[in-house]
Amino acid sequence: MPNLHSTRPRRGDNTEEYQCVYHEYMLKFFERAPYLWATHVWNMFDFAADARDQGGEPGMNHKGLVTYDRKVVKFDPAVFAEAHRRVREVAEKASRADLQF
Repeated sequence: MPNLHSTRPRRGDNTEEYQCVYHEYMLKFFERAPYLWATHVWNMFDFAADARDQGGEPGMNHKGLVTYDRKVVKFDPAVFAEAHRRVREVAEKASRADLQF
């Protein structure tokens, strides 16, 4: 949720800061695992989940990079994930270009 923040993020606190910590950890893991040929973000958008009662709003899963109403980008995790994707894309293009010469 865009209104949940923490100066000391920890697992399960549903803050944007914890999402960043989680994404940073997972990207480091992916870099150490060359056998993984594809990775993905769990969910682009928050979504309804009737059985959930976490994160200050019952019935919602707040693990998306953008809010349920699509109005607020959870800036840090979304930008971090996009930046990583673009760096990988540029590196792949550069490596293909080297092979063509």
